[in-house]
Amino acid sequence: MKSISSRNCKNIIEIIKYIKKYFKSIDGLGDEEIKKKYILVYQSLSERDNEIRQNIKSMDSRLSSIIRHIKNAGIYESY
Repeated sequence: MKSISSRNCKNIIEIIKYIKKYFKSIDGLGDEEIKKKYILVYQSLSERDNEIRQNIKSMDSRLSSIIRHIKNAGIYESY
């Protein structure tokens, strides 16, 4: 099986970096504050040029190729 490419590693690192930026701890917050944080995060992730979204989309096209190879090898079974 192939190892993760350096490009995918860079994408994963970028995703983690931006997740830390957007997803702050909600420990100790009240329900209303938590709700506001979730709404803000959802809105930022919904933006077309959001960094996390772009990195995931970039990885998605390469992952579909890997999944196709797994299916063709007979490793994957549909239920």
